[in-house]
Amino acid sequence: MAISKARQKKKIFIQIDKLSIPDKSFTTAEVESKEKKIQKLLNDILKNLTPSDRFIIISFYMHRKSIAEISVITGLSESNVKVRLHRMKKKLNLILKEKLEVSYG
Repeated sequence: MAISKARQKKKIFIQIDKLSIPDKSFTTAEVESKEKKIQKLLNDILKNLTPSDRFIIISFYMHRKSIAEISVITGLSESNVKVRLHRMKKKLNLILKEKLEVSYG
């Protein structure tokens, strides 16, 4: 049975790094201070990864390399790159939650 166009869900993609939500409750200095703290936290977390894992994460998220490009550069299969990215995201998520609970909890 075909689904009519009216019932199909529309997917909306938003690039989070391009969003800027003005918050008048914080001064510019406070926002910059929080951004520096977050940047330091991310750098500390990335330092805990192995060099190969760090390369994959930075290539994928910061340099916008595709899975195929990373596969060619590293010599790993595309599925292996995907698995490593998935595992690292889970690991980083746990570390980040742990550090934020300690910092703000």
